[in-house]
Amino acid sequence: MNIVIFDEDPNFSGAIEDILDDFFTECKPKLEYALYVANDPKELDTFIQENHFDIVFMDITIPGKDKFGIEMAGKMRKKDKNAYIIFVTSHDELRGDIFKGLINPSQFLVKPAIKEDVFEIMNEIIISETEDVGNICVKFARHLYCIDHNNIVFVQKVGRKTTIYLLDELFDKELEVSDPVQSIQERLPDHFIMVDKGVLVNAEMISKFDSAERRLLLQNEMEVFVSRNAVPRVREMIST
Repeated sequence: MNIVIFDEDPNFSGAIEDILDDFFTECKPKLEYALYVANDPKELDTFIQENHFDIVFMDITIPGKDKFGIEMAGKMRKKDKNAYIIFVTSHDELRGDIFKGLINPSQFLVKPAIKEDVFEIMNEIIISETEDVGNICVKFARHLYCIDHNNIVFVQKVGRKTTIYLLDELFDKELEVSDPVQSIQERLPDHFIMVDKGVLVNAEMISKFDSAERRLLLQNEMEVFVSRNAVPRVREMIST
């Protein structure tokens, strides 16, 4: 993942660089990334002509050109329409012009940049990119976890939180996250089935079904209860 940071103020671009380093340090699993910082418009122009980029943090204004970033983003869109462009500016009043169609940014960040805001933007980008390739991304506090579907044994609501039980120890075998069970189910394949209120099971992880006791033995050697209403669906899944 190639990330470009453009701002004529090296202190500000350096601050964004540090925040992004922190973000990727906290990501699990670790994601490969490269940061390129430009403080000069010509340097930026040369870079985007010669390189691929995935995410751009773009200052809108430079001396003599109030909408430099908007014009540059237009060039970027012609080269890569899927790039994520985050406009960074202290001029919040320019937001209206941008969203009226001059250029369609992915996000808008008003200076001074707050770490939590940058983390939230990056979380949204990573989730949208990663969940298309057999993973689900979930959050707890500021941490983002991207998990292979095949590593999930079951998901259960525990109090106000949700616990994801994993087959291996890529993170921990029990991962507490903020996402509701229903939200997780909507982003997983059909072989994840709700077997009881707040309990979502990966049918491919079922080792045995005790129909008399209505209990599932799972591959991580844990057991979960199956409600009467879910019994037909469980039988259907384990018979296929």
